[in-house]
Formats: sequence, C-alpha cells, structure tokens
Amino acid sequence: MKRLLRFIVAVCVVAAMTGCNSHFSSFFGGWSDADLTAVTDVIQTAGIPADLKGLTVDNRFGTIHITGTDHGTTSWTWRLTVRARSDSVAQQIASNTICKAEVDGDHLSLAVSLPDSKEPHSIQSNLEITAPKSIAVQAENRFGIIIIADLAGKVEATNENGRLEIRNITGSVQARTSFDTLSVSNTGPATLKDQNGDIRAVVVAGPLEADTSFASLVAEDIQGPASLANQNGEIKAESIHGALDATTSFDSLTAEDIGGTATLRDQNGRIEVTGIGGALEAKTSFDSLVARDIGGPVHLRDQNGSIKIVQAGGNADIETSFASLNVEGIQGNAILVNQNGDVKASGITGSVEAATSFATMEVKGGGPKFVCHNQNGAIRLWATSAGLTNIEANTSFDTLDVHLPAALKPAIQARTTFADVESDFPVLMKRPGENPFADVSPGTPRITLQNQDGKITVLRD
Repeated sequence: MKRLLRFIVAVCVVAAMTGCNSHFSSFFGGWSDADLTAVTDVIQTAGIPADLKGLTVDNRFGTIHITGTDHGTTSWTWRLTVRARSDSVAQQIASNTICKAEVDGDHLSLAVSLPDSKEPHSIQSNLEITAPKSIAVQAENRFGIIIIADLAGKVEATNENGRLEIRNITGSVQARTSFDTLSVSNTGPATLKDQNGDIRAVVVAGPLEADTSFASLVAEDIQGPASLANQNGEIKAESIHGALDATTSFDSLTAEDIGGTATLRDQNGRIEVTGIGGALEAKTSFDSLVARDIGGPVHLRDQNGSIKIVQAGGNADIETSFASLNVEGIQGNAILVNQNGDVKASGITGSVEAATSFATMEVKGGGPKFVCHNQNGAIRLWATSAGLTNIEANTSFDTLDVHLPAALKPAIQARTTFADVESDFPVLMKRPGENPFADVSPGTPRITLQNQDGKITVLRD
C-alpha cells in the first residue's frame, strides 16, 4: 500500500539567496530581480529505508543530486527558496509548493509541484539524496542540474535546459538533456541524447550510443562498440574497444585507437583517423581526410578535399576530386580515382588502378598489374616486382615514364603522336591495327603505353 513518508518541515524568512536555476514567474509588468526582496526557505527531510530498490525523482527549477552509499545514513532533503516582493506572497507561494514523498513497496517517489501564481516571484527547488548504492534511479528535472553518482543499479535521467552529470554507475545509463552539457564517466552501457549541448563519455563498460547537435561529442575508453551522431559539431572518439560508427557535419571528426571497424561520415568537415583494428569506411567533402595505421581494407570518399592514407592492411578503394590523393603502404590492391588532382601512391603490394586528369600521377608498387589513366597530366610509374604481368598506361600533353626491374623481359608496345619513345628495353614494332602481342609467349609481361603530344620513356632500374 502506498503511504506518505513522515518528514520534518522548517519554514523561515532569511536573507536573500540566489541560484542560477531559479524560476522567474515573469519579466513583464515593470519589475526586476532586484524587486524580489522577501525570501522564504522551506527545508523538508526524511530517511530512506536501507532495503529500497527503486527511486523516482521529479523536480523543476533547481538541482537533483543523488549519491549512493554502502553504509551510513540514507536520506533525502528538499530545500525550497521562494523570493517575492512581499513576505506574504513569498510565504503563500512556498506553502503551495509541495514535495510529495510516497513509498510503494520497495520504491520511493519524490515529486515537486509548483503553484500557479501571477505575482512576481522566483523559485529554486533543490533535492539532495543519499540512497542505498544498489538502488535503481529514474530522475527528471526541468531548468536545473542533475548529478547522479556512486550507484550499482540502472540510471535513467531526463533533463530540460540543464546540465546532467552521471558518474561511477555500475548499471546501464540512459540520459537526455538539452542546451547544456551531458557527461558520464565510469558507467555501464550508456545511451545519451543532447540537443545543442556538449556530450562527454569517458570509461563506459559496454556499448555507447550518443547523439547531439551544435556542440562537441567526446567518447573515450569505451569497452564496446560506439555509435556517435552529431549535427554541426565535432566528434572525438578515442580508445573504442569495439566498432565505431560516427556521423557529423560542418566540423571535424577524429578517431584514434579503434579496436574494430570504423564507419565515419562527415559533411564539409575534416576527418582524421589513426589506429583502426579493422576495416575503415570514411566519407567527407570540402575538407581533408587523413587515415593512418588501418588494420583492414579502406573505402574512402572525399569531394573537393585531399585524401592521405598511410598503412592499410587490405585493399584500398579511394576517390576524391580537385585536391591531392596520397597513398603509402597498402597491403593489397588499390583503386585510386581523382579528378583534377595529383595521385601519389607508393608501397602497394597488389595491383593498382589509378586515374586522374590535369595533374601528376606517381605510382610505385610491387604488384602484378598496373592500369593508369591520365588526361593532360604526367605519369611516372615504378613497377618493382619481377612477378609483373601487365601494365596499361595512357596520357596526353605530358610525359609518360615507366621504370621496370632490370631482370624483367617484357613485351612492350609504346606509341605517341607528336613526341619520341625512348626505351632501355626492346619495343615491339607493329603496324596500327595489328595485335602487338600476337607472337608473344604466354606468361610474358605485357606493357601497353599510349601518349599524345608527350614523350614516352621506359627505364631499366
């Protein structure tokens, strides 16, 4: 059966007190905060049973502070401060402002209700609660602060226009606020939502889901996968032990030390990634994309922004435009596409397909096959493997240089229109339209080079 808790009440008139979370009834009617000279304080307190399992708190215009304990006194205290232009008004509003305490079995609920007064006034309602550590908590506040700490049970907290801080929670956490910061540290699995406020999550023992806008989102030391969403705000993710899925826009996205795969999306913002345990998929526009030390394959897209990747433990599929594309150390095949931007690639163990226009292409690798297309830009190609099987390269209006291993015995077709062909290797001389490799033995490396208005050079390294 539900019952009201017995409590101690004290009412007094004291010197003026202020608080950043006060509620002001109105700023109309020609009065200001300085006019609220009369103050009434109410203090209500009661003990909490040590075997309590659940706690629900509903407050407004003040602070909720909940702390768990394994020993010592467990209790709750409500402090109300009412300010008005006269003592009678302040006392009337205070007497009609109620903190209702109700027990239902092993569950305690505390709910603050406010009167509807048209008199100029302000209210600050603060709840200080020391509860059994094992308790599960649901807390809701409006225009105030929520702080919850040192609990073993599940925590659910909802705030409106106020800071929300949760720390040292063994159980799971669900938290939501707006227009202020939301921070969690040393908790169980967490689901966090903020609107126009920073989110910071540090040391989460399980998965993390976090969503905010127009502010920063920081996640560090997450012992599971992390799903992070932001709008017009930066994301920083560090030491994520599982997979990372992160999306933002108009600000930077940085990720470091990710144990699993990473899927990153940005719009008009920089992406920088270091140390991904698995595959990386990343996309942005109008800013740079930098990736280092990726454990698996990479799929990178940028629009009008530079891309640089150093070390990937798998195939690479990379595309950008109007900026540079720089690749180093790909343990697999590489597809590199640019438009009106440089392509520079080295340390590629597999085959390479590369394309650009109106810029320089430089490719060096130990793979068996190279297909390089340029338009109005130079090609410089270094094939370092004696296992080379095929090269196709063409450009126009600039030079085409190919470096081959000295011991290689390739079949080479090289044609240009208004320039020379120079080669340290024999070049097949066939008429146009004839198959240049008709008489070539199977297994012979085949090299086809085409230029227009540019010189072709084949060099023995």
